Amino acid sequence: MVAAYGQILSREVLEIASKGGINVHASLLPKYRGAAPIAWAIYHGEQETGVTIIRMSTALDAGDILAQEATAIGATETAGELETRLGPLGGRLALMVLEQIAAGQSKGVPQDKSKVTRAPKLTKEHGLIDWTRHAQQICNQIRAMQPWPTPYTFLHRPKETPLRLIVFRAAVVPDATLGLKDVKAGMLRVVPGDDHLCVETGVGDQLEILELQPAGKRRMAAVEFLRGYAIGDGGQFGGETP
Repeated sequence: MVAAYGQILSREVLEIASKGGINVHASLLPKYRGAAPIAWAIYHGEQETGVTIIRMSTALDAGDILAQEATAIGATETAGELETRLGPLGGRLALMVLEQIAAGQSKGVPQDKSKVTRAPKLTKEHGLIDWTRHAQQICNQIRAMQPWPTPYTFLHRPKETPLRLIVFRAAVVPDATLGLKDVKAGMLRVVPGDDHLCVETGVGDQLEILELQPAGKRRMAAVEFLRGYAIGDGGQFGGETP
């Protein structure tokens, strides 16, 4: 039995076990085959995921389904939090399947190839926030990229060096740009005397940043960040190069 194993075993290795091997996979297969199923399910806005126990094969996460159980994804749940919650579920299902195999009662169901989606390995670049996307999509990315590679952006201010920020929590502010002119994705909206740090996105809504961490500093609430960093007019989030 394997879980979160990063290699495809050869046919020769699989044939060593007289009753075959099983794999514990953190998605509702055939959706999200690959190395990072939890993160990509959240990234794409899925409402539920789960755990699937499959019979191991020489193809990536393609074996027959032996057991499967779904669970809802919380609206603010990060990939790390969801992984922690899926662990006990996967363990319980795996033990059940092992008992069925020992009793000769295990029956596999082939996966529907027409419903296959991929969940490739994450890279650091996947954490860079693209502010031209929809606000809800950005929220999903922020949740999906925790604990790794972490969702990040750069703060650009006139005559200042770009400041790298990790964004931990955010919320959608619907229709916040109505009636505003010169709206640009990544533009900061900070009202003097206000405690809210809002960012323009590419599809009309704003995103309010709730918690973040400047490079070299500790994690903090946005209101605390605003007290220590002058944003002013012209503040912009984006890539390292403006």
